[in-house]
Amino acid sequence: MYCSACGSTLQDGAAFCSSCGAKVGTQQQSSGTQNVQGSNQSFTPPQAPLSPVAERMIELGFREPDKPKRLFSIRNWASNEVKDDNIYSVEESVDNINLSEGSYLHILARNGGSFILEVGATLVAPNLEKCNSIILKRGAKAWLPSLMKTEEGWFAGSDINRNGTVLVEQGSLIYAPRAMFKYFAGDGDYIR
Repeated sequence: MYCSACGSTLQDGAAFCSSCGAKVGTQQQSSGTQNVQGSNQSFTPPQAPLSPVAERMIELGFREPDKPKRLFSIRNWASNEVKDDNIYSVEESVDNINLSEGSYLHILARNGGSFILEVGATLVAPNLEKCNSIILKRGAKAWLPSLMKTEEGWFAGSDINRNGTVLVEQGSLIYAPRAMFKYFAGDGDYIR
C-alpha cells in the first residue's frame, strides 16, 4: 500500500506513514501488480497522487533511506554512534539528540530538546512545534514544517552558546516555514 499524503510504501498494518507521519486511511493504494480477469496480462494500479507537502519534501531531497528501520525510544540525551542509521521514534517528546553522520531520524514528537545533526544526517519531524537549539553540520537536512520557535537551548563547548540558536552550516538545509528562531547563524539554506 502507498501513503496518500506522500506516496511512500506503507508497511502492512501500519497506522502511520513512516515517511511523513500521516495517518493511514482507507484511501491508500495497493502495491504491486494485479491479474486482469480473463487474460494473462497484469497491470500496476496507479500510485496515489502526492500531496503538495510530499512534493515539496521530494523536491528538497527528503526521502526515507532504503534500509531497515529501527524503532527507537528517545527520552533522554541520545548520541547515535551508528553511521548511516535509519531511526523512527513515536515518543511524544524527545530530549537532546546528536545524530551521527549520514543517519536518518523520523520523530513524531511535538516538543524536543537540542538537536545536533552531523555531516549528511537528516531529521524529519513533521509535528515538532518547539525545540531548544539546532545545529546542522555540512550536508545535513531538517524538515520541520510545524516548528514555531526555538528556546532555552545551548551547546557546551561551542562558540554558539545562546539560547534558541539555529546554526546551519554551508551545504546544509533547514525547512521551517513557520519558525521564529531566537538566533540564526551560518551560511546554509533556510527555507521558509
